Amino acid sequence: MNNKILIATIGEKGGGKDVVGKYLTSKYGALVMASGDLFREILDLLGIDKERANLTRLANTLRKEYGENVALDAMLKHFEISSAAICVDNGMRKPDEVEKAKQLGFHFWYITAPIETRFERIKNRNQNIDDQ
Repeated sequence: MNNKILIATIGEKGGGKDVVGKYLTSKYGALVMASGDLFREILDLLGIDKERANLTRLANTLRKEYGENVALDAMLKHFEISSAAICVDNGMRKPDEVEKAKQLGFHFWYITAPIETRFERIKNRNQNIDDQ
């Protein structure tokens, strides 16, 4: 992945990581992915409801069987084949992923917003069917 800018956004839920990701995509053609997106895609392909419990179970099972970096490793494959010059792991959370990302030269951006804004974003998100 030489010559690619690798960014990992971190921060609280609703802090604006998706806002930053959308900006980077529209302005610079960045490829922006989150581990939750990968897990939701798998559940969708399997026809399983995208409830938080199912996402957690899938993520924990994959991490237990294939290692703590399984989501980052899958994302890195997407980054490698992408023509995007900027690749973003949108919402890195796991300490093992952070350590690996540091070794790979990721830039870390902490994204936040006032608590009222975060609350409204989360309330209106409807990312998972049980996010009400």
